[in-house]
Amino acid sequence: MNAEQVIKEHVGLIRKLSRSFYTQNNIYSIEDLEQVAYMAVVKGMPKYKPESSAITTFITLIVRNDILKFIKKQKIYKDITPAAKPIEKDEDPNYIDFSIGGNVEDDVLRLKIAGYTYKEIAKKLSIPHRKVMRVS
Repeated sequence: MNAEQVIKEHVGLIRKLSRSFYTQNNIYSIEDLEQVAYMAVVKGMPKYKPESSAITTFITLIVRNDILKFIKKQKIYKDITPAAKPIEKDEDPNYIDFSIGGNVEDDVLRLKIAGYTYKEIAKKLSIPHRKVMRVS
């Protein structure tokens, strides 16, 4: 099975995965994330072994990993430092809420992008280390 066939058959999954990394503040365009996802499938298909896992599992893993690499390479979150006092939304028109709470998957992803390790994320969110590994 070649990469072109896989992309045609699983375009919905690939788009869904890439769009899950799209943020409301438009740091990355959906098109950029989708391109990274498609390239991940093209590069990864020679390594796929049908006896090891289902194709959808393989696609999910390679796409998520490559998008995370892409985001880390951009280093957008590395330059963000905490303010001395909390910034209110009304004070700053460019305010982005990096607070933790709500969806565990989103919180883990946010912290992973910010450069935290699995152990640091588990400690910060008060969840088991294994759950962090499963989520990311």
